[in-house]
Parts: sequence; C-alpha cells; structure tokens
Amino acid sequence: MTATDSDLIPVVDYARASVDKAKDAHTVADQQAINEKTAALLGCRIVARFSDNDKSASKEGVRRHDFEAMLRVLRKGKLADGTPVMGCVVVADDRLVRRAGDYERFVDAITYDDGRVFADKRGFKDL
Repeated sequence: MTATDSDLIPVVDYARASVDKAKDAHTVADQQAINEKTAALLGCRIVARFSDNDKSASKEGVRRHDFEAMLRVLRKGKLADGTPVMGCVVVADDRLVRRAGDYERFVDAITYDDGRVFADKRGFKDL
C-alpha cells in the first residue's frame, strides 16, 4: 500500500551555509536534496523550505532571517496559508544551531505542541 500526501507528516526543512565564496548557494541546495531524501524515508513531506545562505550561526549579532521565520512557523504549527507543520528536517544539528540560546529557542518552538518531530539524515531525534 502506497502512502498518500495526507498520510505523510508535514515538515519544514532548514539548510544553512556559513560561507558561500562562489555565491551560488550550492551547499544549501545540497542540504535540501538530502533533507528531501530523509523526509521521504521517514514518512514525511516537506511543505516549506527555510535557508540562510552565507550566514554564520556562531557569531553574535548575525540575524538569520529564515531561521527566525521557521521558529515562528514551528511555534504556530502552520504556515501562513494554514498548511499544518508537524516538524523539521535538517542535515545535521550544526546546520541548524551553533549557539546554546538558539538551540533552546528551537526546542521551545518545536515542542510547543505535542506530537512534533525533528529529524536529521540519521533519523528521528528525541528532544
């Protein structure tokens, strides 16, 4: 039996590259391709993509606009058009956060409601 879109867990994906010397966003695109495969393997579907290209996650004062937007979506549990969001997929934790405060804000947003999922390329993670 094949799963339909309604059977899949709606998630967002997040990708980030600290430095993009070529300014071609290839690293972010590579991460998104991995996230797509991860989502499919885990029974999820990506309903929105967030990325911060050429943005450090470790330097104080750097504003990652898509990271902030993703936190708002995760906390609400839906996109602006009402599409449900039940989790997030990333390649690895270091693409998501580098600072403890940002990790805490992410955990607060994704665990705001029960039943949310978080995964990286190795599988679901227990928060």
